[in-house]
Amino acid sequence: MLALSAGQAAAEDTQLTQQPWQISLGSFTNESDLTIRADGDIDGDGTEIDWGDTFGDVDGTKFRLDSYWRINDRHHIRLMYTENSSVKHRTLERDIEWNGESIPAQASARSEFGFTIIELAYEYDFSKREDRELVLSAGVHYTKFNAAIDATWSIAGGSGTGSASSEASVGAPLPVLGGRGMWNLGGNWWFDAQAQWFQVAIDNIDGSIFNIRGAFIWQPKPWLGLGAGYDSFSIDVDIEKERLNGSIDWTYAGPQIFFNFAF
Repeated sequence: MLALSAGQAAAEDTQLTQQPWQISLGSFTNESDLTIRADGDIDGDGTEIDWGDTFGDVDGTKFRLDSYWRINDRHHIRLMYTENSSVKHRTLERDIEWNGESIPAQASARSEFGFTIIELAYEYDFSKREDRELVLSAGVHYTKFNAAIDATWSIAGGSGTGSASSEASVGAPLPVLGGRGMWNLGGNWWFDAQAQWFQVAIDNIDGSIFNIRGAFIWQPKPWLGLGAGYDSFSIDVDIEKERLNGSIDWTYAGPQIFFNFAF
């Protein structure tokens, strides 16, 4: 009976690093700092817009997916996906130049900002043990931005109204290099940490990306666990594209909670 109990207890201790598949599904609540400049076809730069100060915060709660495929002891594939959008209404406090449109102060403006982030990376585990993995990674971090402003205003002297509507969007594929580690803290508790960075100039995009993430995972069942962590991400790009000629400086950070599935 003692031997059977010990065997059952050992079976309940989940070694996440030995599971071929690991999928985390949850929500990510963040605070964002976003600055955008859209030049359009005008002579000179557009207005550098602090999106939060001008239109209201773009903070919010987003869906997020993180997954790992451990092909074998050394080689892994990692996928991350998240998206969000925000719509605000505000009376402008200053004149702005946006994507070739001149919008005066006191205009009634509707703004929309959305993004989709997908990352696909290859990982190599250089220190494989049953209770930990330490990996180096290389991959592509694809971020698609969409920012739009619709505005109307009264023309001085009561001679009518003016309007402007313009959208700027771009997909920014940036390579990333980094490292990740997962450690067993005892029993069914794990810690997963990751850091990534890259700076590159390709295809009319000159930018940098930096990301750090840490999460604690409690895995009481071999197939199901709960996790909580913190993620910080920043991207700074100068872009010359058909849909956006300008720059984006965006940072978001905040806590994350998720269900962790392994099989």
